[in-house]
Amino acid sequence: MDFASLNGEDSSLYHLMSGRIDEANGRVDEAIDTYGQVIAADIRPTRAEAVYRTLYLLDQAGRLDLAKASQTLAAEALLWRGNPLEADMQKLLAEFYFHDGDYRLGFEVVKQAVGTYPDGASTNAMRDAARAEFGALFLDGKADTLGPVEALSLYYDFRHLTPPGRRGDEMIRNLARRLVRVDLLPRAAELLEYQLDNRLRGVAKTQVATDLAVIYVADRKPQEALRVLNATQLPGLPESLVRQRRLLEARAMIDLGRDVLALDMVRDMDGRDVSLLRVDAHWKSQRYVEASEMLEALYSEPNQTDAPGQSERMSVIKAAVGYVMANDTLGLSRLRSKFADRMVTSPEWPLFDYVTGPIRVDSLEFKKVASRVSGVDGLNAFLAAYRQTYGGEDAPAPLSASQPDAGLAAL
Repeated sequence: MDFASLNGEDSSLYHLMSGRIDEANGRVDEAIDTYGQVIAADIRPTRAEAVYRTLYLLDQAGRLDLAKASQTLAAEALLWRGNPLEADMQKLLAEFYFHDGDYRLGFEVVKQAVGTYPDGASTNAMRDAARAEFGALFLDGKADTLGPVEALSLYYDFRHLTPPGRRGDEMIRNLARRLVRVDLLPRAAELLEYQLDNRLRGVAKTQVATDLAVIYVADRKPQEALRVLNATQLPGLPESLVRQRRLLEARAMIDLGRDVLALDMVRDMDGRDVSLLRVDAHWKSQRYVEASEMLEALYSEPNQTDAPGQSERMSVIKAAVGYVMANDTLGLSRLRSKFADRMVTSPEWPLFDYVTGPIRVDSLEFKKVASRVSGVDGLNAFLAAYRQTYGGEDAPAPLSASQPDAGLAAL
């Protein structure tokens, strides 16, 4: 070949082919140098391919600055359109974004490539890679490096990548569980509602509906909890699931002011979660003696000498307030004798000492104490007991209830 007689475009093509021969023969550094000459000549389309092949080789050799490479390739891909090289560039660019943790940009590139070349080999490989990355995010824990809102937004924008069947259901459940852990209960509920409406049947649907119901209970939406429970009833469910659903239904009934029906539903049930549910039912209906006696029994375990936790201490004081409001001096005296030694070193001792001592129920000071103690949310205690029973690693059981509206914690 008479190189001197070649025009600029042919000369650039000659160098590009020479670089590809070096690359095919494993002479990586020589190929990169030759591609550099093509890039310097700045003649398209040879420049676009030289940029692509240079970045590909540097990536294979582990000598790439991902951030700079992504910027360079993104700019080049934006300028070059019209043949299969565009799909190859977009495939490499998506890989760069994924390796650098820029998942949104990576998925956007894949989406654009699929729209332009839906049936190309590079596009099919890109689509498979994007599905694998999406699965790694929401099944293998990669999304834990993202903020919960960012992860949720990423899922909603690209949920067409959700795999079918059990893996896809597990993905949705993982994301919902993470949202619950950071108290984004409405967002978690939206995800599970979508799963119920579009993906599940049979017992699996009933179990997810139960998970959704406890989220609605914790978010103080008892009517919604009853709706999903009633809509997913099935015969022949496992006994543990039947108990779980009945417990949540009764809890929702209490929050709707139907305490008598709720107590009737759990009359043959036992367990700490059921006991706390009954306490709340009695307290909300101003049956203070019954509520206080149950709280006293709950925290009067034999041989327990250690000071109870903060929530338990406030529950003991709540029992004392109930006895005072019911004018049950015998119960109050009994409670003081049982718990004084375990409360005396706690920060709540002055409050406990005041409530269990000589007191006037109509005094302004007691009314303030009673208002504060009555605000101790029985729903959180119920959720803690529920989580101990049903809150395994796979269950999105809320850690605490959402804050009640002002005025809901009534005496």
